[in-house]
Amino acid sequence: MSVVEIVPRFFRVNERSGAPRVLARIDWSLLAAVLTLATCGVLFIFSATSHTGGASGFLARQSLGILVGFLAMVFLALLPYQVFQTYARGVYLTGVVVLIATLVFGTRLRGSRSWIDLGPVYFQPVEVVRLAMAAALAAYADRRYREVRQWTGAVPLLLMAGFYFGLILLQPDLSSALIMGPMTLAVLFSAGAPLGFLVAIVACAAIALGIPLTGTYFS
Repeated sequence: MSVVEIVPRFFRVNERSGAPRVLARIDWSLLAAVLTLATCGVLFIFSATSHTGGASGFLARQSLGILVGFLAMVFLALLPYQVFQTYARGVYLTGVVVLIATLVFGTRLRGSRSWIDLGPVYFQPVEVVRLAMAAALAAYADRRYREVRQWTGAVPLLLMAGFYFGLILLQPDLSSALIMGPMTLAVLFSAGAPLGFLVAIVACAAIALGIPLTGTYFS
């Protein structure tokens, strides 16, 4: 089913209430929580910067970020999930291209080549790539839900996430790469992957990260 066929069905009007069906799909409590956290963030920034005299600049940037994020959230929420399923493979490959382009053409800031210079602002592609990975992993788990319940079927999903993880580490951007871990585990858990398999993944990840950190500490 193409996006041209999916979207009109999603925006059909409820025959009883006369309201678009999309309104019934909104998690209002989650929306309220997001807006509350965003408001608290603005207040905290104002409180922390008001004595320096530069509060207006920080508030403007934070408010702009909230506005852009909110508009993106609304746009993505209005799209039916079938759209993400249909184009998941292309979205994943686009994310790979973006990460490679960042390594080649990116701007180095704070020791990491993870930014794209857009003139007045710097853009960090990994913020969008995370969404691409989430959509791709979820679509794969949905298509192969029977296989993912066995560790042999879950390994390809891990490799998909691991490829992104490796490209982000090459920037290097460890904090962004680490966020991929819980996202992948959440998809595997939701798909019904064996609990022992998930525990083994966490244990291996802890050892892999713990050894270099321990060596750095004792040196």
